[in-house]
Amino acid sequence: MPHSESQRMQLRTLIRLASDSIAYYWPMRTFVHHNPLHGLEHLPFEVAAEQAQQSIGGNGFLSNQTFRDYFLSGRILPRHLDVVLKPLTLPEQVKLGVREISHMDVLRACMLGDLAVPSENRLKPQLARHPDRHMIAGLANYLASAVNPPAAEKASKQLSLGTTQRLASWCDHALGTQIDEQINREMVKWC
Repeated sequence: MPHSESQRMQLRTLIRLASDSIAYYWPMRTFVHHNPLHGLEHLPFEVAAEQAQQSIGGNGFLSNQTFRDYFLSGRILPRHLDVVLKPLTLPEQVKLGVREISHMDVLRACMLGDLAVPSENRLKPQLARHPDRHMIAGLANYLASAVNPPAAEKASKQLSLGTTQRLASWCDHALGTQIDEQINREMVKWC
């Protein structure tokens, strides 16, 4: 027996009422209306994350402690860490006693250990009691007079000296040197 037009209209009304409680894009749970980072999509992730942090706050990366906690809990596995570090690894090794230490070992230790640049409030007291403090001060004065002021100002604005950037890296930017690379080569030899 065919349904009447009024029965069809009643059925359509019931379907519309029932569909009001279901999202149009069901089973989507959330929806972002506007991406505030839309203008950064053309940049490499690290650059975009840094610019986003400066402009809107937030952090594109885990804190060191959170990363280490996730690693210790098994949420981040050793193979995950190795996959990320492998493209950054140099094929160099250092022999320490009977053990060969690879660049991957050093990078892994930096990620999992608490190896960081010391804060400025720790550097000043160390420098004040360092036996070569006068030579270091003389070198700093010489560098201050040798630095091209516009280049140094630009380097200072681009880098966070003493917090996220080492002095050697700052010198490389401001003076056009390769001190950082020389230090790294020597440190690898000694490690």
